[in-house]
Amino acid sequence: SVEQLESAGKSLEAILVPFAGLPPRLKTLLDDKHEKFKKLKVFSTHHNAAFTAEIAVALCLAAAKMLVPAHILLRNNDWSARGIPAEVGKVPQPMSMMILAGKTCLVMGYGEVGRRVAVAMKALGMHVLATRATGTAVATTAEGISVHPAKKLHSLLPRVHVLFICVPSTLETDGMISSVELDLLPKGAVLVNVGRGAVVDEQALYCALSPGGSLMSAGVDVWYNYPANHSEITSTPPSRKCDFSQLDNLVMSPHRGGGVGVKEAEDARLDMIAASLVSAGSVGRVDAMPSRINLEKGY
Repeated sequence: SVEQLESAGKSLEAILVPFAGLPPRLKTLLDDKHEKFKKLKVFSTHHNAAFTAEIAVALCLAAAKMLVPAHILLRNNDWSARGIPAEVGKVPQPMSMMILAGKTCLVMGYGEVGRRVAVAMKALGMHVLATRATGTAVATTAEGISVHPAKKLHSLLPRVHVLFICVPSTLETDGMISSVELDLLPKGAVLVNVGRGAVVDEQALYCALSPGGSLMSAGVDVWYNYPANHSEITSTPPSRKCDFSQLDNLVMSPHRGGGVGVKEAEDARLDMIAASLVSAGSVGRVDAMPSRINLEKGY
């Protein structure tokens, strides 16, 4: 709150956010309405980047292989997802799935999470493209990842079989994936979102996943509606506009990518905070801490 920042006095130089990104409430406090706080430097931690990337890859594999519907069928002793044994004289009709090797994926947001996702998908035999907001020209990394400026998104999408969204929610990224962008993807593409729900238009996503839509499947860890308190934890739909629970081709994860409360993740958070403070203390400057947030851009 304003009161908390004011109580810290004039000696307050920086704020270290104990997770990735800039909380909306803090951004509001630091905007033009509060001139006295504009000189504060804000830093974040990326302690959970590996965990979030792992969730992204898991969602991709589950969605591309239609693991959830196949799992549900087999729990009821139904092997039809396999397609065999087929009826005599008939061709096997297995459940659809995408073979990833040899196909192309695009990682939107080549940051701490996106880089890990890109390397993992490269290891699975995919051709990997990426976009980043700070790039002005195409660059190829040592791992063979082709990194493009974010403004080239539309020209890249027609080549992409799997789209990973790893960007934060900002004025520039909110609504970045609408029906226009989804229609640019090849028919039967897979979408994975571990960035923020607001980046993808929820109605457009629902329609693209519905029968006759352009997407084969999707895996989503970030949503449009969240429980406000513990009493709502078992009764809050992830969207107030669309009933995503009706879509068999959607793998739904309740924003677990950050590993909040998981001991390994919390230990990593504390280690990252300690390392940041040591960096500042060792030279006597707060700007020695890593991961400074650009307050104008919001990340």
